[in-house]
Amino acid sequence: MDKQMNKTIIPRNFKLMDEYEKRGAYADFSYGLIDDDDMLMTEWHGMIFGQDGCFDKFKIVCDENYPNNPPIVSLMETKNNKIRNLFVSGTLSKNFPIIRNWAPNKTISDVLGAIHAHCRN
Repeated sequence: MDKQMNKTIIPRNFKLMDEYEKRGAYADFSYGLIDDDDMLMTEWHGMIFGQDGCFDKFKIVCDENYPNNPPIVSLMETKNNKIRNLFVSGTLSKNFPIIRNWAPNKTISDVLGAIHAHCRN
């Protein structure tokens, strides 16, 4: 049997709606739609809370190829050099492990969690 036949494909908007509903369940970061009226659920904002009371801000774009392709994460504001060093020309490096090893079952929260974990090391 063809391996492709065994894969369940979740439509983009169903996946993004699930992520939207789970957006408040994390202690170390948060995310949400930039515009709650964005029916395509394309542009998101994310924030990671630092231990020193600072926070890091991101813009996250889930284009029409998401979740087959990773979201595009842009750095908007940080005081953390470990985070700043992950970005090339303002965008999260394609060599960052979660982006490099992207799979459709990954989520926006996985990306923010990976950035947060990187900063704690």
